[in-house]
Amino acid sequence: MSPALSPAKADRLYWLGRYVQRALASAPGTPDLLDPSSPVSLTFNLGRAYENGFLLRDLLDNDVFSYLRMASTKATSLGGGEFLMVKEIHDTLYAFWGILEEALFPEAEALCRWGRFLELWERRTEKGEGPKADAAWDELVRCWGVLNVGVPGRTVAEVEQHFGKCYGE
Repeated sequence: MSPALSPAKADRLYWLGRYVQRALASAPGTPDLLDPSSPVSLTFNLGRAYENGFLLRDLLDNDVFSYLRMASTKATSLGGGEFLMVKEIHDTLYAFWGILEEALFPEAEALCRWGRFLELWERRTEKGEGPKADAAWDELVRCWGVLNVGVPGRTVAEVEQHFGKCYGE
């Protein structure tokens, strides 16, 4: 682990990736879309992503953090044009993922992507989307290769435990 990357920062990067991906999974018309207390809502997950990003400002450059801020600001203004606003928020979060590769050093990016692809793999496995789930797993394996942490068992619990073993405080 990089000397500049404490276990707390590793944890925040991992959760930043998870929360951004969860926000991307939100869809217009979802009953809890705007409920900030619901862990499946767009606003809840964007709020948590923003909090983690805020605490990682020393690692995230202004451009990366600005995408989180834009998405969060848009989420607070959702109203009658819900579909278009959610689409704009999703587009902003995809831009966040696109710029992240250039903005972070490889280990930090891999930790953030670990969270992202764990969310994708879990969701795609639950939906029975075999090839897409396999592609997300392959991305997880790439992350672990960058981090040089080995490959855990193939359940969400084992992947989460693996993170704790590698980056726990």
